[in-house]
Amino acid sequence: MSGLVNGETAAVLTGLSASGASGTNAGSYTNTVTGTGSSNYNLTLVDGSLEIEKVNATVTGNSASVTYNGAVHSVAGFTASGLVNHQTVAVLTGVNASGATAINAGTYINALTGTDTNYNLTLVDGSLVIGKANATVTGNSASVTYTGAAQSVAGFTATGLVNNQTIAVLTGVNAAGVTRTNAGTFINKVTGSDNNYNLTLVDGTLLIGKAALLVTADNQTRLYGNANPTLTYTVTGYLGVDSGAVLSGIPTLTTAANLTSHVGTVPILAAANTLTASNYNITYANGVMNITARPITVKADADQFKTVGSADPILTYSLEANGTSRGLVGGDIFSGKLSRAAGELIGNDYAIDQGSVSNRNYIINYIPSKFSIKPQAVTTSAVGTLMSSIVSDNNFQTSPAVMTPAEAPTLSQVNVTQTNASSTQALTVITAQVPVTQLNDFSFKVPDQIAQAITSSGSVVIVQLADGRELPSWLKFDRKTMEFKAQANVNAPELSDVIRVSIKFGDETVVVEIKAVDTFNKP
Repeated sequence: MSGLVNGETAAVLTGLSASGASGTNAGSYTNTVTGTGSSNYNLTLVDGSLEIEKVNATVTGNSASVTYNGAVHSVAGFTASGLVNHQTVAVLTGVNASGATAINAGTYINALTGTDTNYNLTLVDGSLVIGKANATVTGNSASVTYTGAAQSVAGFTATGLVNNQTIAVLTGVNAAGVTRTNAGTFINKVTGSDNNYNLTLVDGTLLIGKAALLVTADNQTRLYGNANPTLTYTVTGYLGVDSGAVLSGIPTLTTAANLTSHVGTVPILAAANTLTASNYNITYANGVMNITARPITVKADADQFKTVGSADPILTYSLEANGTSRGLVGGDIFSGKLSRAAGELIGNDYAIDQGSVSNRNYIINYIPSKFSIKPQAVTTSAVGTLMSSIVSDNNFQTSPAVMTPAEAPTLSQVNVTQTNASSTQALTVITAQVPVTQLNDFSFKVPDQIAQAITSSGSVVIVQLADGRELPSWLKFDRKTMEFKAQANVNAPELSDVIRVSIKFGDETVVVEIKAVDTFNKP
């Protein structure tokens, strides 16, 4: 409103009205003015308007990008951007998408057409893109061995075909095939293309390989210390009528085995050198040199001994000299030592065994010997009147009484003698003569030589009558002092016969004979 004077406002124009205008959709709507206005003004009435402009929007046909799979693919419909007031494509009733449907690889248009009352539309067509599937076509291959006859390979296979399709759909693909006779590698060439597949083409091959020949070094056997035999070889694997005539040149045969190589196996190496054969690949197999143990005689030296109570000496032996395929080679040394049977009794012969004597390179023929225990040199002293000999009921033969001062009886009336075991006598016998006047009060010790053997054996000592009964109550034996003692104040025993007592320790037995006498025998 314009032209009012003196600062007046539209409020003075009480006779005017405006119809107003309203609308939703795009278009032009009139706001009509009517009335006479005021007595003070000549009014010119001009109607107003409501203008609703179209909104810009973009409609895009739906698209899809898929890979060929032998089945029907489709795309339809559209989307829109720029719609106002949360409206959807449902308001675009004047718009249409043609859609697209296809099977084979290619690009197909989902075309848009149409307009809208309220929107200025930009139409963008959609598309259905069916991409080629990837597949690999491989020419058939064959790997065969040379036979002298023509051999062939043809055709192809494919991987990656879809929807259970076979190579029959690949009408644009070809495999040349190949036929050959001689050994070598030959190409089965693959060419071509396909509408629905991106093809990777892989040529096939016909491989005619050489036949195999095996050259084997022959195994050999010899004794340790002997020279190597001549090295030889054997060829196997000839085909058809082929024989050694197809070979040219010779192989190399070597071995590290020599005169001093230990018992066991040493490789015989086979290598090519100049050996070849047409249409054959030659391989080589090693043999072995079997080195066996050499016979030798080990003989324990004779007359080996020690003095009772002393340590055993080192037992000695001799080795057979080198001869034809037997005996000692060079300066070979044997390890270990001889051993002997256990025992420390004077006069016994103990077998000398092979023990741990050995050498890995020899088979030993062992000849044993004997080891003896000899008595120590002693000082002879007499106690009372000594016996020269006694013959007991079991025919043990006693020797003259021989004692050191330490072996003298506690009571001078008892006479003690010792008979040592010999090659014809298996036991050591101690004989004690007790005067009848001393039967209630006597004692005597086992001689030191025997006492030492009993103590050093470490075995359990069993003292009883020789027939297996316990000692009589009046007779005691002290294992610590090795002393026999009669009990005092006991009725005199009856000694009409010899009392025989056995002292057992380990595998050894000593017999003690106690006999009452009126007088000692004179030596």
